[in-house]
Amino acid sequence: MTPVGLLYAFDPGLRATGAAIFQDGVLVRAGLPRSPIKSDRGPGAWRAMAKEVDRWLGPAPAVADVVVVEGQQVYMGRRDVNPDNLFQICGVNGGLSVAVEAKAYILYLPRTWKRQVSTAEMADWIATQITPEEEAAIEECPASL
Repeated sequence: MTPVGLLYAFDPGLRATGAAIFQDGVLVRAGLPRSPIKSDRGPGAWRAMAKEVDRWLGPAPAVADVVVVEGQQVYMGRRDVNPDNLFQICGVNGGLSVAVEAKAYILYLPRTWKRQVSTAEMADWIATQITPEEEAAIEECPASL
């Protein structure tokens, strides 16, 4: 992928959202903004999460070049996933699209960008791709997240 200037990437969650800032293809900052809302669902919770991401981004240019978000998809036949939880995250994506101005918005489904790779395998692969400076730009968060 050719660097695109200022790019924000988000892995949305109702209570915490993975966020990263890239400038010309280089990771500048990555972290896990967390919502102050701990139990409610719906528009108020979506808005609170989006506002927390906006606060985490801090003063930023009026318009980013690209915002990339992970989309949600219901996989038919899976009984271990409550579709309503996915719909809640879709609400957060909507909030992010309003809170963060960009020239382009791109949504990737998990199967599109990471395929069936486990979280551990993905973490190992990422570790081989980033520079020490980029690794230093990643804020600490609980290992469970």
